[in-house]
Amino acid sequence: MQVFLISFGEGRWEVGDFLSSRAIDFPVLLDTNKKCGANFGVWGVPKTFILNHKCEIVFSTQGVTPNYEVLIREKIKPRLNELWKN
Repeated sequence: MQVFLISFGEGRWEVGDFLSSRAIDFPVLLDTNKKCGANFGVWGVPKTFILNHKCEIVFSTQGVTPNYEVLIREKIKPRLNELWKN
């Protein structure tokens, strides 16, 4: 499984400031002109996607809810089982 962030409309320096204030240890892709985000219907942040092993979107959510972390864990667990079977 690969986890990464896509910065939506922000430049390298803004993203660097954000990352330096948090313990984030995975790749960040810069979408400074918002083209990638537009292709996936991103209109606000954060937008979370979970893709299967065929790179198909199997879950997405906009924003952060009070139980965001629990929700994401619940959605990822079946995908991990799917990966282990293949």
